[in-house]
Amino acid sequence: MSKNKNKSNSGNNQFLDVNPQILNMPKITQAVINTMYETSISTPVQTGVGNSGSMAWVMEILKIYVYATAPNVVAGSAVSVSVSLNKKSAPTGTSFPSFEDANVIMQLVRQLDTAAAGTPGVMSDAILVQDLTDASGNGILFGGKTLFMQLTSAACAAGQFKTASMKILYRMKIVNANELLGIMSE
Repeated sequence: MSKNKNKSNSGNNQFLDVNPQILNMPKITQAVINTMYETSISTPVQTGVGNSGSMAWVMEILKIYVYATAPNVVAGSAVSVSVSLNKKSAPTGTSFPSFEDANVIMQLVRQLDTAAAGTPGVMSDAILVQDLTDASGNGILFGGKTLFMQLTSAACAAGQFKTASMKILYRMKIVNANELLGIMSE
């Protein structure tokens, strides 16, 4: 039996793809430590679809998988690696976006503090998952053409270049023009 569901859309019965898909963000590798780097990717969002051109395919983001290399820690210091995903319409520039920024979809900060000299901390590389679904399995709707990912680090020792990768689990959803305007103005 097919996993596609038959849904009605403005009086036109059609099969819509409801199976999740993966969008791979390009990997970021720092060339200079403790500096913000950014990458972007075009999304599969399509506007002007349907018989009258008043519908749009938008992304429903379900989960975000982030791999960020762990900071190497020297005793008596605090180091961090931060990764952010945002929906701005243009690159952020040289400053890492604040979590309070309305365009930030997800932000991850991995920090390790070591209290005393001679007791270095240990943090392993890890894949972390951010689930953006509600209790009914609905994700966050995104109607923009580009997503941006940023990577920064703080207090890392010379030569400790950090990397980050991100995979976005999403499914496509069709919305009308009014819903698209609401999504875009969030």
